[in-house]
Amino acid sequence: MIVYTVAVDVAGSTVDEIGECASSVGHFFEVTTEELADAFVSIASSIQHLRLIQ
Repeated sequence: MIVYTVAVDVAGSTVDEIGECASSVGHFFEVTTEELADAFVSIASSIQHLRLIQ
């Protein structure tokens, strides 16, 4: 399972806590409100490359 996390306009230790919930550093996005759409575009692009298996 892959978990993405996005911290929007967050500062301090909360950013670290949110980041630790992600599967890896590459699955964590720290963004401003203006950058939020770009983060979701990046996540959507990554998800397109996933392959579902049973």
